[in-house]
Amino acid sequence: MEYPDINTKINDVFVMPVTEELTRKWGEALKSEQRMEQILNRELLPRLLEYVRTSEPRFEGRFVVTKVGDVIKGQFQSQSVVKSSLDQAVLDHLNQLLREFSGSPLAQAEINLNCFL
Repeated sequence: MEYPDINTKINDVFVMPVTEELTRKWGEALKSEQRMEQILNRELLPRLLEYVRTSEPRFEGRFVVTKVGDVIKGQFQSQSVVKSSLDQAVLDHLNQLLREFSGSPLAQAEINLNCFL
């Protein structure tokens, strides 16, 4: 069955294990949700936006960190309305970026099914 390419806002949740690589690189920042949020928005956001803006030039988004500890949990959120087919492509790219950033194949993002337009 083929589904229509509907309009949506991207809201993906992620979990990233705190690895030795992250600990060496970011140290004390791993103890603060606010600091980790700043780091993700500085380090990963430009790369993710560059990818998305090839299809949606005015796309905007941001990372929100909700937990730090042995894992980092949060969301990638956007108020920009895009086609649902782009959401999956963004999710795939986000997974790649999180795995590169953390050095762990266990870093994972998924579409937030608890979020509505």
